[in-house]
Amino acid sequence: MANQPVRSYSFQGEDMVLRWFRLLRRRDINVEVGLGESPGTATFLLSDVDKHANSLTGSDHHEQSVTVEVVTLAALLDGNLAPGQSIDFMSVDVEGHDLEVLLGSDWTLWRPESVLVEQLLAYSLEETLRDPTTEFMITVGYSPIATNGLTCIFRRNESIPGNEALNSGASQNVTTVGPPATVKCR
Repeated sequence: MANQPVRSYSFQGEDMVLRWFRLLRRRDINVEVGLGESPGTATFLLSDVDKHANSLTGSDHHEQSVTVEVVTLAALLDGNLAPGQSIDFMSVDVEGHDLEVLLGSDWTLWRPESVLVEQLLAYSLEETLRDPTTEFMITVGYSPIATNGLTCIFRRNESIPGNEALNSGASQNVTTVGPPATVKCR
């Protein structure tokens, strides 16, 4: 993989962040949309004080807001990747809306090798295993392989050596029904 070009897709809801990404990461494709379970629009809240607080989730310290188009992850991937394109690594870090973004993908068509998902309230292994994003990822054929208390890394079951029990078809009957996310493709 070291000799293969890496393409990164960044989905941002703030114009200034997009300008910096377009200037500093010219090979990346940057789009100004929110990702969610279904298409529509949403209010993206911006903080002048804490840029990490920019989110679709309201709180007292947001000074500005902007309306953004919301698309599903499946629609975004369908529109930007060639059919059959492999995805090695996908990072979803959308300040509490991670499950909604994951629900908006087509896990039978787009099966990244590894998926990193922020889990804001999963501070222990037990909490990680009970987290709704973990429960969902298991239903679409992924296993948690590492966590640091705020983020969990999932691996596609069929990619885990010796995982025959998990490879037996957990993802065969899958039906799938925000803010920044990153998809790295080759």
